[in-house]
Amino acid sequence: MAVVTGGAGFIGSHLVERLLEEGFQVKVLDDFSYGSMDNLKSVEGSVEVHVVDVSKREQVKPLLKDVDVV
Repeated sequence: MAVVTGGAGFIGSHLVERLLEEGFQVKVLDDFSYGSMDNLKSVEGSVEVHVVDVSKREQVKPLLKDVDVV
């Protein structure tokens, strides 16, 4: 399992696509302050999307269980 912070942004969404191509399961963490679900349309249904502020440890910590790479 891979986690991409900012995965709904331009660069993050391309990283998500590449990780899926490489066979990873992907979890996206984003607060959508700049990113957009439109950037994830091509992978809709293939990723877990969590709306969180990654600066809030208490929001992020439970989402990192069983994660191999961030």
